[in-house]
Amino acid sequence: MGQHADDSCQTRNASTTTEPHDPLVCILSTPCAIAWPAGDGKVPSKAQHLRLSAALTRAFTTDAHVQLTSISSVPHRLRKDALARVGDGVPIVVLLVDVDAHELPADQLSA
Repeated sequence: MGQHADDSCQTRNASTTTEPHDPLVCILSTPCAIAWPAGDGKVPSKAQHLRLSAALTRAFTTDAHVQLTSISSVPHRLRKDALARVGDGVPIVVLLVDVDAHELPADQLSA
């Protein structure tokens, strides 16, 4: 898709805040997604925004990851540099905690 069409990114999609109990979250198809704004001539990886309820209940064909910040007008993972390009900040829309216990045997994991 190339660089984001509006590099100033001053426009915020109102749907980020209209559903406070089901916010839009940024879904990344890989943890190695190139973030926006990308440097060195790189093209930022495409991301999608879904309602939290949809993101938590649908199956993904990849090891999907969620970014806790979301600006629906920027369909990419965000870098710290994005803060300077967004006029009114980057909202953290949800707090998720992922506790991995790969080192524990399956019989020691509780449901």
